[in-house]
Amino acid sequence: MRRKVYFIDFFRNPSEKTFIVCGFIWRINKSNLAILKDPFRESYTSIIACEDLRLGSSVFNIENTNQNKPSSTLNVGSNSRLGDIPVGSFVNCIEASVNKGGVFIRSRGCFGIIIDIKEQSTLVRIPSGQIIAVSSNCRATFGKVTIQSRIFKSRKAGHSRWLGYRPTVRGVAINAVDHPHGGGEGKGRVGRNPVSPWGFKVFNLNIYG
Repeated sequence: MRRKVYFIDFFRNPSEKTFIVCGFIWRINKSNLAILKDPFRESYTSIIACEDLRLGSSVFNIENTNQNKPSSTLNVGSNSRLGDIPVGSFVNCIEASVNKGGVFIRSRGCFGIIIDIKEQSTLVRIPSGQIIAVSSNCRATFGKVTIQSRIFKSRKAGHSRWLGYRPTVRGVAINAVDHPHGGGEGKGRVGRNPVSPWGFKVFNLNIYG
């Protein structure tokens, strides 16, 4: 089966400063991607899309923030050191070790919250509710991972199959050799405690399939 392979930039090299969002890739069961264009080198890369990221938005890879830089540099989708991001901010794609690439919080709709910043480490609350301590020199992306998906209206049964959904048939409508609930003349009842197609008990008594 032929599949598409996407190359995602989890490292966000700080030497490449400014990018412009020039497109999005909508994926079915995974996080959506934003396509970034380097206006100076005419090169392209992709990152995990964040909420409120729009076409034409500027995204920055910030090396070190200081008082002379405008606050607008740290906008949605920008990447910076954890120690330079304000407390209470939403972050995603957090590195576990310095220069190893983002590994935490990459799923659709997830985000972490910076709880406290110390000299050597930063406390981040991850979606599970656990608070982890990460080096302040590790990098993270500012914002939440987008949860939006493309509006899709199914026009035929094949569209659902393209999305990975397979048909579900009730057990009472199947032949007896294929399901414990199957067989019989006409439309009959299950006649026994509900079980799975392999004979294991089903504890929800409202399920007859």
